[in-house]
Amino acid sequence: MRSKIVWTLYLTLFLFFVCLPVANAYLDPGSGSFIFQAAVAAIMAASLGIKVFWRRIVSLFSRRDTDKT
Repeated sequence: MRSKIVWTLYLTLFLFFVCLPVANAYLDPGSGSFIFQAAVAAIMAASLGIKVFWRRIVSLFSRRDTDKT
């Protein structure tokens, strides 16, 4: 039952985005600069998050014996 609801939602969203009318919008040069700054900020925030939580990230992928007796 739940998978039917999920697939219906996916199909509805897909059709919504496919059937949107063409928008003749103006994009000024300042918008490109803002988007670039946002992308750089997101990359820097992600790298800082990785730096801060590096040991936790490594411990997720490292193999350690759980039976220390």
